[in-house]
Amino acid sequence: MNRFNDSSLQQELGNAYYDLGTVARTVAPNEAREDYLQAIKYYQSVLNTKKDINVLTDMSTAAIYTGQNDVAEKGFKEALTENPDFQQALFNYGVFLSEIKKDYSSAIGVWQTALDKDPNGPNAERLKQIIPQAKDMPAAQQKNNNPVAGTSSHKTP
Repeated sequence: MNRFNDSSLQQELGNAYYDLGTVARTVAPNEAREDYLQAIKYYQSVLNTKKDINVLTDMSTAAIYTGQNDVAEKGFKEALTENPDFQQALFNYGVFLSEIKKDYSSAIGVWQTALDKDPNGPNAERLKQIIPQAKDMPAAQQKNNNPVAGTSSHKTP
């Protein structure tokens, strides 16, 4: 079997490019987009052979950083259709709704759902901070609130 067709290798490559993009966002923003594009390519390769909501969520999150909003939204919705309780997809989809769509009430709803389903989950503390901030901040300030900071499924314990 060709190692480059191996889905676990493809996923590892996707994760590596995702991580490079996350680091590059602060030090080399132009290169970050290219890293995320590579991550998406590898994640899509994995998804062609198996359905994996972690990969789908990471691909969707990377798509946010490349401006592929349709890919991001479709992926988040697909992950949440597969598992409506998947915390990382709920969290990142809320970020997408807030930051990209500027649909703050829907973002708050998604985040509240995540918090209600798992009040001690991996993003619970961040959710407890950003939900009240999103409710209290004027719309103009909400545009500057960026809770993503590189959250990916492959980092979730």
